[in-house]
Amino acid sequence: MITDIFKTSIYTTQIKNDKYVNFFKKILKDQKRINKTGEKISNEGGYQTYNFKPLREPEICKEVFLKHSKAFCDKLNPRKKQYKIYNHSWWINENKLGDYNSLHNHSDPTKNIILSGIYYIETPKDSGRLVFLDSDYGKYSDNNFDYFDDPNFFAKYVFLPKKYDLILFPPGALHMVEPSKSKKSRISVAFNIGILDE
Repeated sequence: MITDIFKTSIYTTQIKNDKYVNFFKKILKDQKRINKTGEKISNEGGYQTYNFKPLREPEICKEVFLKHSKAFCDKLNPRKKQYKIYNHSWWINENKLGDYNSLHNHSDPTKNIILSGIYYIETPKDSGRLVFLDSDYGKYSDNNFDYFDDPNFFAKYVFLPKKYDLILFPPGALHMVEPSKSKKSRISVAFNIGILDE
């Protein structure tokens, strides 16, 4: 008998809505005018806005952040326990040539964050893949790749995001963005979702 004791599930979909894309681009433009240097968190180069709490446009918040987060949570909730999710925080990242996001996660035990996500606004060719790394460093042995073809032994998982992609993942998942090789802007909106018992 095999028992899988730990698991990392990632949810992906597309939200093709230029109204949302333009909304976030306008916010990015406004923030760059107000705060020219931006924030320094996981970004190495590039521009990162400060964390917004909460989003001031309920319709966009509901569609981009909450609708799909709720669908993902419902799939992972077989006991049907009643809960309410809310938009905890969000920020916008812009990377250009040579910019990247270092290895990090969104976990914070003092905050009730249940999910993290990324919505892609612009993804030029060669502008950096999204890489998830397993926190079990024992998996980084080359022998694992010679003998096992199973997620239990994968050291990393790589996404090549496209415009309009939405990716949801556990806040503790280690991830990074590779350096961009494009002169065009790669723009994404990152966010955290909190949960409350009803």
